[in-house]
Amino acid sequence: TRIDSLAGAAGNASANLDGAWWETVFIRRRARCRREWLALYHANASNVKDMVFIVKSSVLSEEFTPTQCAFFKQLRSPMANLVQETTALMWLCLQACQDGVIDPWEIKQIEVQIETVNERQEELNSALTIADLKMSSDLSEAHTFIFALSYWCRRTKEMACLIKGEETISTFRRGSSLFGTIVRSLKLTWDPSVIFRCRHLIFTFRNLLSISVCFLIGYYVESGIFVQYSATMPMTLSLLLINDGSHHVEYEKCMHRLLGVVLGKCSPIIIAAFYGFVDCGSWERSVLQGFSIWLFVSVFCFAYYDSKTWSYIGCLVAGFGIYGLVVPCAGTATESVMVSKYKEIGMVIVAIFIQGVLHSLLGGAGPRKKLLYKMDGLWKSISDGFTSVFAGDVHKIGEAGSKANKLLRQVKELAAECDPKVQVFQGWIVEFDMDLANRLIASFENVVGELRMLEIAASDWIELAPPINDSDQDQVQSKARVLTILANECRADMTNIMHEIMGHITTITRVVPVILGVTTEDVRELCEVDNKSEINVKLTKASVLYSRLANAVNSGLDCAGGGEELTDDVALKLTIAVRSLERTMYHLGKIERLCAKEYIRQAL
Repeated sequence: TRIDSLAGAAGNASANLDGAWWETVFIRRRARCRREWLALYHANASNVKDMVFIVKSSVLSEEFTPTQCAFFKQLRSPMANLVQETTALMWLCLQACQDGVIDPWEIKQIEVQIETVNERQEELNSALTIADLKMSSDLSEAHTFIFALSYWCRRTKEMACLIKGEETISTFRRGSSLFGTIVRSLKLTWDPSVIFRCRHLIFTFRNLLSISVCFLIGYYVESGIFVQYSATMPMTLSLLLINDGSHHVEYEKCMHRLLGVVLGKCSPIIIAAFYGFVDCGSWERSVLQGFSIWLFVSVFCFAYYDSKTWSYIGCLVAGFGIYGLVVPCAGTATESVMVSKYKEIGMVIVAIFIQGVLHSLLGGAGPRKKLLYKMDGLWKSISDGFTSVFAGDVHKIGEAGSKANKLLRQVKELAAECDPKVQVFQGWIVEFDMDLANRLIASFENVVGELRMLEIAASDWIELAPPINDSDQDQVQSKARVLTILANECRADMTNIMHEIMGHITTITRVVPVILGVTTEDVRELCEVDNKSEINVKLTKASVLYSRLANAVNSGLDCAGGGEELTDDVALKLTIAVRSLERTMYHLGKIERLCAKEYIRQAL
């Protein structure tokens, strides 16, 4: 779906922005301004991305009762108008950022559109007043949708105000010019804290050993396909010395590497054979060779930028094949030349094979073991995050959420490496259930998203521009207001909820690796879960929480917001916080049900 594609699009945009430093070589200030504005736009989109995933989860699980349908019917028109005008404002901002210069007529258009969005926001606020939105479990998803819409609207207006005001937001570190980038890259390359890290040393030793073995073969061996004093094998591995972000052996990447390099070596031989039909030195030969080089590079570079599956292969084919097309006019198809190319291809295959074997032997723990470590870390971060929720520490909630997001990405990568389709030998190892893993990871993602939602609901609004005069301590104290109200008004209930959530997390931490076949622990605990009449997937104290908070609000609890912005309404944010706790219990229970069903299937 479009929502699911947001994560990949956001990652690609971030990588493209980080790699666009070369634009500042000649254009300098204008290009840097363009990068800063586009980075601001990307940061705004990334902030809203989390909210969109939460809304998707809410909509898919919504039952749409008559009460909800009647409520949304009253708000449908103002919400649709607000979405339309906010979308138009985003497009105006993007168009203004594209050339790196904010023109006066663009500022005028943005100002007019901001006023239009404010009018639509007022219409929605008026409709909410008429609809009389109350705190209740039945309308909690409606609260979520409205809050997410208001969050997106406010973030977009902030971004537009920064752009039309031409305030410099330093999204990149100083030294974003060519020289600054070179200096920063050199520092990162020779940073002792990175160089002497244990995992990095192991990774370096594996590559050093494979290159050294190939060097010794090239230096001493003169037999068959091997040519003595040939640097082909070690040179090829040195060009393939690429750290793709992980230190485990990626079998699929190894196969892509072999395929890409071999195609890069073979394709020029086939293409160059057609050069023999044209006389050397003629203009036809120049046109044919030039066109073939352009077409070859264009096709495989397009595959590199556009294909998700063949991106790496396209890069290798273009890189290793281009110099094979720049051949001399004479002697391209003689027997000696073909023999040398045949030997070269053979040596390249042997070099990549040696690299793969040595990396496998020295790679340490396999993907499944590493998946276990990352899952343990993921659920520890989730546990720390919810512990901070009940402790009222918003800063630690954010830290735990960021760490959980990072570990979740690594879990996804490692799960793909455990897919039986990319395993060379299955052997006696239990087959990894990729379908179950994907469903579990989707639920993991939802739990991390709810933790992020709790952080947003508990925090005061933070502007896109960094605060200038505000005290950091005051800001931290004000952020915990929603959680403080929950703790003061519903202390006993929150304690019970904490025990429920932590109990589910503890069970899941032990059970999931067993079900996925990553570990072989005793599964009696899972049997106990399965023997229960029904796994609890609902927050038992949710209705009580809504009732007590509604009574507190009606009895005069200070819930004053920030004027017309719904994102500052404390009563709405309290509803969002309780709703997130509800959804967390639902997703945790869903994970346990999946594990129980899989256990029954394996037992049969």
